[in-house]
Amino acid sequence: MIRVGIGGWVFEPWRGAFYPKGLPQARELEYASRKLTAIEINATFYRTQKAESFRKWAAETPDEFVFSLKGPQFATNRRVLAEAGPSIERFFASGVFELKSKLGPVLWQMAPTKKFDPEDFAAFLALLPPRLDGRPIRHVVGLPMSPPISSMPACSARQRRKRPATRRARSSCGPNAHAVGPPAPHPTISPPSRRPCRNRASAMCSST
Repeated sequence: MIRVGIGGWVFEPWRGAFYPKGLPQARELEYASRKLTAIEINATFYRTQKAESFRKWAAETPDEFVFSLKGPQFATNRRVLAEAGPSIERFFASGVFELKSKLGPVLWQMAPTKKFDPEDFAAFLALLPPRLDGRPIRHVVGLPMSPPISSMPACSARQRRKRPATRRARSSCGPNAHAVGPPAPHPTISPPSRRPCRNRASAMCSST
């Protein structure tokens, strides 16, 4: 199943355009989730969300809807990625499983200023749990790193050993890498963003 969604749903310029005039802000997620099939929760990148929030978001959306989550900046915006273990554990313990079947992939967005260190990056990938609470966890890693990760021989060698189980994928290390498929036991590499998304729709594809 191909899903099309947006990054976030609270955009003031959309009111009266995408959102009907007069629609209460509290009902914007409810409305958007019935026009799209997936939405990324960006707030998890900036701060820890409460379990009650995840339950509320799940209750406001249709049964077949899926959320992607952005992993916390405390895990990815650090000098040593291999030391992100406690931040990753806190994130998954914060209540994300209250989304239940609506929990989709988790995006780990690296800082654009991050220098690529093959050993440190491999250690970070090893910290991402393939399963929790008896269910598979899908991971997507955004790599706007310098120098380009596609130029690193270590990347291609490692990915040949740990290629994600996907139905369709381009090069796991190339600048246009993407994957669409069932839950994978290893992280999937995503392309670096050319520019940040601010108050505009962005398409994302996920598979259930």
